[in-house]
Amino acid sequence: MAYYPAAWGFGRSFEGRLGADMGAFLRSFAPETDLLLAARDDDGALQGSVVLQGPRHNGDGSDDDAHLRWFIVADGQPGMGLGRALLRRATGFADAMGYPMCYLTTFPGLSAARHLYESAGFRLVATSTVDQWDGGVQEQRFERLRGGEP
Repeated sequence: MAYYPAAWGFGRSFEGRLGADMGAFLRSFAPETDLLLAARDDDGALQGSVVLQGPRHNGDGSDDDAHLRWFIVADGQPGMGLGRALLRRATGFADAMGYPMCYLTTFPGLSAARHLYESAGFRLVATSTVDQWDGGVQEQRFERLRGGEP
């Protein structure tokens, strides 16, 4: 919540949605199907995080895809390998769990993150005019097949 409002002008609706989504995830967190990683420095300050939300059964016989969420690295960490390590752990977890596909949503302008996603096997599959963050950005969906296959 500190980065996106300052860097991209996202407002209260972004913070409200983020808080609600995180709260719902934490209420339903299942360590046997979900991954929550938080990297901290020696003083305990948060330096990065990533979540892989495993598929959820819809009750109609179908499963959702795994969802990579809340991947961020603190200022001063870019280029240090922390983001790559967090992403590798998340995609490794997805592969080990046998999830056939995972996806993430993002927006244009986050070039370093996009480079990481693509190097981990994610591919841009859709761009939408939907602005789910109320910051004047276009939503992009990236998908990665199990094992990072294109």
